[in-house]
Amino acid sequence: MVEKVKNTPVDELINVLKSRYVGDDLIKITSAYEMAAKGHVAQKRKSGEPYIVHPISVAIYLSDLSMDIDTVIAALLHDLIEDTEITYEDIKTSFGIDVANIVDGVTKLDKINYNSKEEAKADEPAAEGEEGEQDPASKQSSRSKIEKPKEKRPNIDK
Repeated sequence: MVEKVKNTPVDELINVLKSRYVGDDLIKITSAYEMAAKGHVAQKRKSGEPYIVHPISVAIYLSDLSMDIDTVIAALLHDLIEDTEITYEDIKTSFGIDVANIVDGVTKLDKINYNSKEEAKADEPAAEGEEGEQDPASKQSSRSKIEKPKEKRPNIDK
């Protein structure tokens, strides 16, 4: 008799994400996961869990927000340029310029330095309905600035 192998947390998370997509979108999600898993294969989080848990969790969160497929794919790939040998060009070749630009934008967010909390606050997008609200065209280009209250975000400590 063959024993059933227990699914790992990574398997369970990626299955949750894959269950939300069909057709070409499922193929893209699977391909992005494979690239991310390969890039992060030897990396562990401080907790000891596989690093890939973080990008999958971010992708699930953005899927919960009904973000477009490119944004969800970029979530899976978002730490590759910074933490692995995978390059912007690799991502662009595999997933297109939109995904590559989102990943690159997220990578650059870590490099922004503010002189004060007020300066950082001034750079935040306006809340819906507030004066200075972004028009729909500019919202598309600011996908990499999606924020969530810290206590609700997937664990982002490395």
